[in-house]
Amino acid sequence: MAFSAEQRPISKLLNDCILEIPRNQRHYVWKKDNWQDLLSDINFIVKNKDDKRHFIGSIVLKREESINGLDRYTIIDGQQRTITIMLFLSAIMKLFQDKEMEKDFKGTIPYLISKDRKNEAYCILHSEEHLFIKDFVFKVTNYDENRNINELIKLSSIDRKKEDNIAKAILFFYDELKEMSNKEIEPSAYLIAMRDALIDTNCVEIIADTEEDSYTIFEILNARGQALADHELLKNYIMRYILPQNAVDEVKKKWEILEGLLGGSINRFFKHYTAHKIQVTNKEQIFRILQRTYPKDKVGALMKDIMLKSRYYHTIISPQKSGENKNCSEVEYKVFSFFKEKRAEQFRPILLSLMDKKENNQLSSEKYEDALHFLYSFFVCYNIIGEEKSNKLEDVVYKYAPILENNFSEQELENFINGIKKKIPSLKTFTERLKTLGWSNHNDFYKSQKNKDRVRIVLELIEEHLSGRINFEESSLEHILPDSQDNENALIGNIILLENRINQNCKDKPFREKLNFYRDSNYKMARELANRYGDKEFLPQKRTDFLANIIYKDILHLDKI
Repeated sequence: MAFSAEQRPISKLLNDCILEIPRNQRHYVWKKDNWQDLLSDINFIVKNKDDKRHFIGSIVLKREESINGLDRYTIIDGQQRTITIMLFLSAIMKLFQDKEMEKDFKGTIPYLISKDRKNEAYCILHSEEHLFIKDFVFKVTNYDENRNINELIKLSSIDRKKEDNIAKAILFFYDELKEMSNKEIEPSAYLIAMRDALIDTNCVEIIADTEEDSYTIFEILNARGQALADHELLKNYIMRYILPQNAVDEVKKKWEILEGLLGGSINRFFKHYTAHKIQVTNKEQIFRILQRTYPKDKVGALMKDIMLKSRYYHTIISPQKSGENKNCSEVEYKVFSFFKEKRAEQFRPILLSLMDKKENNQLSSEKYEDALHFLYSFFVCYNIIGEEKSNKLEDVVYKYAPILENNFSEQELENFINGIKKKIPSLKTFTERLKTLGWSNHNDFYKSQKNKDRVRIVLELIEEHLSGRINFEESSLEHILPDSQDNENALIGNIILLENRINQNCKDKPFREKLNFYRDSNYKMARELANRYGDKEFLPQKRTDFLANIIYKDILHLDKI
């Protein structure tokens, strides 16, 4: 591997050269915290007259063909820091102009502008993604252009959405430096000292002669504590080896679509994507696992699969059952919305595998929805009734997700279902846990919204099994016997789902009179209760045993593992 590495001040890096940011690099993402850190570090050196220079880390460059005597490099690692330094310097330049410090102004230009042998000027930092930087640098280095900072930014704006963060950075440095300098006895001297401390900042400049060597250095550095997020490393890997080379722009556009789809969930997506593709048995970095699984000649297939699965994942995290953004069925909407609300992320690798098999016609729509129904029902019992933590399911989910993805069979799907069924306790224990579930406005122990939601979810599960109904928007909870009379009447065995309009008519009515209203309900649960107890004594605890049997045996089929 051929490269040179040298500790140099930024003044040597930003001088008589062109630094280009390749298309596959991420957008400028540094925020106020990053800007403040750099400003504070430089200010500390100035205020303390510290002989030590600030150190900003390593900058990895790949040597390119020169332009009319100007050295030219591609930035492989360090673009966020380099852009920030350029914006910092630009803000100082504007303040030099504001204070009519012409000599210092012109003395700073060589760190922003390079000229070749034909006296043609180039912005030292060139980015096709952020052409705003070049336009702004040329405007701010024109001493005779007497415009305020906001006018210069406005005149340089090309894509407001894309360049907004860069404009904010410039204004941050300008406003902060202006305020800090005005507090000094000699504001001009302070600005000069800040400029000098910034360009005297040290970096380790690493220059490689080949693309292979430059990206190898990049990956080594990121594997040693300076790591980018996995999705950023993966993007770099795909861009580096995608074939044909002219496909880079297309991949870049697709990656932007992926980022738009997933937003802040992109890291979780890659965690769950990897788990659904590969048997993950250790804490190895996700990027390394995928890199090993998809060698250089397979990155095209990896990119295609990532795009497909990102679409599935978007449906899981943002289900829409209607409108122009509809992306799922009624059943998917019910299940995915529920899992999202309950933060049941552990099922996502399995869901990715099931969605893929359904899409490829290896799993029928009917059996796919049966599997979703089961996962929903299981989670109600496991988490809502049993109050178990969902991370205890990871061993089974992470075992079977790649099996279902790579070697699908209905037998393996059954093996997975049986595997998680074993997480539910015996019928006796399950029934005892169900008997503790209840809600009432008259009992402080059961009064919370959480208890009300838990009861509703369990009763909706049972009603869905009895009648096939999945929409419960017009329903409310009805206490069969008055919950104000006995604490036990707050328990789930004494509660049914009922339409709001019927529930209003039942208020303060005796039990036998209520049964007539129950018979008019569209909810099978209410009608069956009315028929069953027309001439019998109603015992809530006995009904709880009955409900437990329905869930355990008829819905989850836990007696048939």
